[in-house]
Amino acid sequence: MPEESISGKLIVVIPAYHPYDRLAELVSKMLSLLNTRFIIADDESKPEVKRIFEKLETDYACDALRQS
Repeated sequence: MPEESISGKLIVVIPAYHPYDRLAELVSKMLSLLNTRFIIADDESKPEVKRIFEKLETDYACDALRQS
């Protein structure tokens, strides 16, 4: 996780199992309205949706937690 001050930020944890592209749309809208930081928990999704988690990390600076 990148080092930054989280003081005053709303931290949202979203468990995601096989998320749709709409998750990125939701995160984008929330970021535009609120001082928010997202932690997305990959709940052992299929490899086919890996790109969605990568998009959330790169485009929206979300932290993605993955099962190992």
